[in-house]
Parts: sequence; structure tokens; C-alpha cells
Amino acid sequence: MLIMICLMLGFSEKTALFLEEEVNVYVGEVLVDKYSRSIYVGKHRVRVDFPKSNLRLIYDMGLHTLWTIDLDKRRYFYARSSDSGKLARLPLSMLAVQTDGQLEHFGPIVRRTGERKKIEGWTCSEYLVEYPKSYHITTKIWTTKSLWAPPNPLISQFQSRKTFRLLWYAALGTEPPFDVRKVMDKLFDKLGGFPIRTVTTAGEEGQEFRTVSTIVSISRESDIDPTFFEIPPHFEVIRNNDVVTDRPWKMEQN
Repeated sequence: MLIMICLMLGFSEKTALFLEEEVNVYVGEVLVDKYSRSIYVGKHRVRVDFPKSNLRLIYDMGLHTLWTIDLDKRRYFYARSSDSGKLARLPLSMLAVQTDGQLEHFGPIVRRTGERKKIEGWTCSEYLVEYPKSYHITTKIWTTKSLWAPPNPLISQFQSRKTFRLLWYAALGTEPPFDVRKVMDKLFDKLGGFPIRTVTTAGEEGQEFRTVSTIVSISRESDIDPTFFEIPPHFEVIRNNDVVTDRPWKMEQN
């Protein structure tokens, strides 16, 4: 579900915002997969760790470069901005139409339902993404404003919408094109706070797939080692054009 905060953060090189996210995947009511990811937002880079698969993502704030690190095989996959527009548009195809290869959206993209509840201790409001009914998919996003509320706001120095909008941009690849960002901006402009939980249900009755993504921990991390956001030394580099049959899976990068 998660970047140009860089100079706006007001953070030192040794400080990062830490987010712990848990993801549960269901078929019907049966839990079929569960994993977590740890997200560290630094001054110039973001690092995402996937303990279950022992993979790590590192990318720069401008989304120019992405490193996918396989800690078990001691190698990393290096990708710079490229012709990623087509792939970046696919996840948004249900929210926008393509005209001459560009995404366009003319109607509402998300609305507040009026529902409120506590999630992980945060008071959250529910938003519904407006997919066409013919797609048989629903996405609900629960957000909170409490993280910026006095007297002790956790992330008061952050430009909230820009921060987490850019984190979600990263799921669409390096340097998502302008039309992709424009559709994402329409979604974020309507959300009233920090996304705590996202629930997506796809399929029809009797064969529903549901993914529940929840931020379960948020804190500031201090005294970060200078190498924390760097590629481990002595790892083999694999570039986009290299022929490799066992590239890491893509799912948890979203």
C-alpha cells in the first residue's frame, strides 16, 4: 500500500520515520498468506524490508533508481527510470481510461463514507474508492488525522499528503509518468489523513479474494547507521538487461 519529502522532513541524516505494515490475504474467510514489511523513510532514501522473503527495496526520493536486494543470494537488481509507463498505468486501469496511451479520469475517484472506528489505537475515517461496479472490486481506505494532532504530534514536520503520496508512487515503479501521478493525486487529494488500513476485495460471492494491509507501528528511529540506506558491500549487481530466470517476485513491492 507506500516518497519527495526529502528536504521537507527536517530530519538529520541519522533519523528516519519507521512504519511497520502487516498484510493478510484471504480467500473467502480463509487466511492463505500473511507477511509484514518494515518501511524506513530517511532524508534521501526509503528502505523496505520483507522478513518473510529476506528481500529489501531501497529507492531514492525522486524515484529515479530502485535497488531490489536478495539478501540470501547476496545480489541486487538495479533499475533506473525507463519505459515503465505502461506497467505503471495497469494498476490504475479501473479508475481511469486511456486516451492515446494516456490515463484520463473525469469522475469522482474516492468518497468518505462517514464511518469511523479505532484501528491500532488510532481514530480513523473510512473512504471508498469508486471503482465501476462491473469490475467486482472494492477498496476501503481508513485514514487518521491523529498523527499530526497536538499536543505531541508524531510526524508534525512532514508534509503529510506529499509524504505518503510519494510512498504509493513507488509501488508503480521508477519515475511514474505525469498522467499516472495525476490520477494518484486525485485519490490522495480526497483522503483526509494518514492511511492506516487498506482493504481490497476482488471477485464475486463464493470466490472472493481479500487483502488487508494495516500499519501496526509508527515511530521515529534515531542514531541510524550511515550505511543503513546503502547496498550491502560485495553483492553481485544484476541490471535490467541481464538474463536472469529467478528474478524476485513483484507482489510485495506494491
